[in-house]
Amino acid sequence: MRRYGLFLILVPVLLAGCVIGGCDSRVEKLTVMSWNVENLFDGDVDGNEYPEYDPARSDWGYADYHARLTVLSGIITSIEPDILLLQEIEGGDVLRDLCERTSLRYYAVSDDSRSAIQTGILSRFPVREVTTHRPYDGSRSMLKAAIDVGGERVALLNAHWRSRRDGAAESEPYRLRASVLANLVISDELAAHPGTLLILGGDLNTSVQDAPAAPAAIGLAADALPTGRLTVTGDPSQVTGPVLYDFRQGEDDPCGSYWYDGAWYAFDHLLCSEGAYDGRGLEFEYAGVYMKDALADPAGHPLRYDRYRKRGISDHFPVVMRLSSD
Repeated sequence: MRRYGLFLILVPVLLAGCVIGGCDSRVEKLTVMSWNVENLFDGDVDGNEYPEYDPARSDWGYADYHARLTVLSGIITSIEPDILLLQEIEGGDVLRDLCERTSLRYYAVSDDSRSAIQTGILSRFPVREVTTHRPYDGSRSMLKAAIDVGGERVALLNAHWRSRRDGAAESEPYRLRASVLANLVISDELAAHPGTLLILGGDLNTSVQDAPAAPAAIGLAADALPTGRLTVTGDPSQVTGPVLYDFRQGEDDPCGSYWYDGAWYAFDHLLCSEGAYDGRGLEFEYAGVYMKDALADPAGHPLRYDRYRKRGISDHFPVVMRLSSD
């Protein structure tokens, strides 16, 4: 167990593989996807579900769960990610079922006993060195893992920070503490493994564009006072140390992935370290919000899942990153 001031690092977490297999010796392209799939609960009674997804207290059951699995796995298969970061899943059973329905064979999942929803990582490559990193304030933990991709170390950090349900400004201090912890974890990883390609993904419920008044949880590299928080840039030349590249900062009109109360929000992230720009191995090629019609309602907004009508997909669009090697 390792302590970082106000933070607690816990190991290990659930780690498993669906099928035993090996890695390709050379990987020319890598697709990484992050998606908040909006309350994906299985059909078992585990005792920690939201009431509307508890089969013992509602009409939710296996048929409803498997219907959602069919739709979601079909979308995942159409995108063909090599690594998938998921938020708002119930637990390991969901990841095992997705393994059976996709080409992804290995997984890891967080284990926050006080939370009904977890984060998970699915991968075509074996997942190793899995840890969880949790703020002392009781917020959800961040799931960290390392994957060997054709001889290159890829470190993943999957996060689902505090929502804005209690108000953006009121809840931002929780996200700020999570941001400081993420920055510490990233700094530690890069110091221990120089040259690592690190990717932070997930639903952070904030971004540079739509953060409330300072202090905001995510800062720009150009800011004079980064205050130890997660720092991003849209300029690849500024991606160094724990400063991560954010594809949205290079856009004139950043595309949102979440629609709420008449506005777009860029809450869903895939951020990468300087390992994606070091001229060795996998290099950043493209990142963006996946906004295909199949995931959208007639107005072009995410087709959120309607628990009571048993239809829809998710209230978030996925974000996808492509890396390639020469």
